[in-house]
Amino acid sequence: AISKQAMMYWLQQLQVRRWEFCSAQSRFPVGCSQLINEPLVDRTMKETPEDGRMESRLNLFRKARWMNSSLAEEQPRERNSVDKVNVLQQQMLTLTEEVKSQKELVKLLHKALEAAQQEKRVSSMYLTAAEDKDRLELVRHKVRQIADLTSRLEALEQEKKELEQVLALRDSHIQELKEHVQLLMEKNHAKQQVIMALTEQTAREYSDPLQEANTVAAETLYKQQEEIEHLKDDIDAYKTQNQFLNSEIHQVTRLWTRVAENEKALLMKCAYLQAQNCQMESKYLTVLRKLQETVCGLPSSHADLVRNLIQEALRWDVKEGADLNLDPVSEYDEYGFMTVPDYEVEDWKLLAKIQALEMKSNNLRSQEVVEKPLRDRWNSIGELSPSAELKSLIRSGIPVEHRQRVWKWIVSQHCSYLPDHYQRLLRQSKSTEHPACRQIELDLPRTLTNNKHFSSPTSQLIPKLRRVLLAFSWHNPAIGYCQGLNRLAAVALLVLEDEENAFWCLVHIVENLMPADYYSDTLITSQVNWHPHFCL
Repeated sequence: AISKQAMMYWLQQLQVRRWEFCSAQSRFPVGCSQLINEPLVDRTMKETPEDGRMESRLNLFRKARWMNSSLAEEQPRERNSVDKVNVLQQQMLTLTEEVKSQKELVKLLHKALEAAQQEKRVSSMYLTAAEDKDRLELVRHKVRQIADLTSRLEALEQEKKELEQVLALRDSHIQELKEHVQLLMEKNHAKQQVIMALTEQTAREYSDPLQEANTVAAETLYKQQEEIEHLKDDIDAYKTQNQFLNSEIHQVTRLWTRVAENEKALLMKCAYLQAQNCQMESKYLTVLRKLQETVCGLPSSHADLVRNLIQEALRWDVKEGADLNLDPVSEYDEYGFMTVPDYEVEDWKLLAKIQALEMKSNNLRSQEVVEKPLRDRWNSIGELSPSAELKSLIRSGIPVEHRQRVWKWIVSQHCSYLPDHYQRLLRQSKSTEHPACRQIELDLPRTLTNNKHFSSPTSQLIPKLRRVLLAFSWHNPAIGYCQGLNRLAAVALLVLEDEENAFWCLVHIVENLMPADYYSDTLITSQVNWHPHFCL
């Protein structure tokens, strides 16, 4: 080819001729499959005599040269590139279909070839068999194959019939659905017509009132626009007033903050001065106590003066002291323990007064310096979980308001609560008397006598303490009950309040924290712990 375009044209012509030839394959008989599948060039070479090959080649060469020259002359009149692309795409689709058909034909020929080879092998085996017995066995094998194929054919026919029945049922179902859809479409069409008729009727009936409504709506819109303008003016006025009020509130807030800070500073200063005053009074009372011890050796006038000063000091109440009730010393603390001992002897009353003043001084000094920052840190703690921060906080001290929650959490970390276990122990205590019941009843009045919740036999916590101790006696038969458990259970009740939680707290202390033989009938380990040499 003299150019690339000429080459493409030549190849296109060849492909068109080949496609026309392949499309005519169906006109040939089955026995001519070899002729059909044989390439055109090969058949041409076979049909051409051997001595005329050179002449045919020369003719083909001359024809190609003529086509190239004619193509070169007609090149200015070629189709444009778009037509060429379309032609190439059409040819590509045609070739794709041709390849698919050829692949199918090859598959069929392969299957036929395999069947023929199998038949040939069987026939060869039959012919080469030496005895009739072997031939008979081959025939029987063939019969079995035929029977197997027959059964498979019958099964396939049965399956075909079933599929045809299913297909018929589906066709009937589809036909019913089509009829139903057609019916629904007709109903829908009828409804649409009714809706259109009603819409037209409604439009005709309300055509005149609609114009009146439009007029009324226009007037209403005008009035609403006027109201909107008035409201905008009001909003502007309120914004201006709001800005002025905000500035006033800001100034008042700053003044209030400054006053609150000044008040806090004054309260701290007052607490400090009051603590110093309590210390001075405590020292004064201490001097009076020393003089009281040596009053026998003083002159009578000096002894009377000392007695008068002591009487005057005892008449003054620690709870009164100041108008600012910063931290009054109450008779009992938050758990019900007596803060100031109630001495019956006259000489010891002065000592109780000194103790009360020292306690008040310490409370005033630690309130702002220690307790408030510690409470702020505890308030910032959310859900409790083991951590270095929680460990540090517990060692710094647990405020009263957080103590119950922390104790319950610690007990739950080391004791697994058994559902209904405590109630079952209480039922057992009611049904059967424990041997330690008598000793428990003897120790109840002797438990925390300086606490108002246990000082009287009629106190509310006495029955709870009895139930907790009896339940523990049944829970731990090895220990049962011994002296000392009553104080532990009483303190647990004061902090945790709930008797079941107090029971599990007692179980945790005895079984996990303390040594194994610390609480027993003999109390040997406990006595060793409190022996003077051991304490030293």
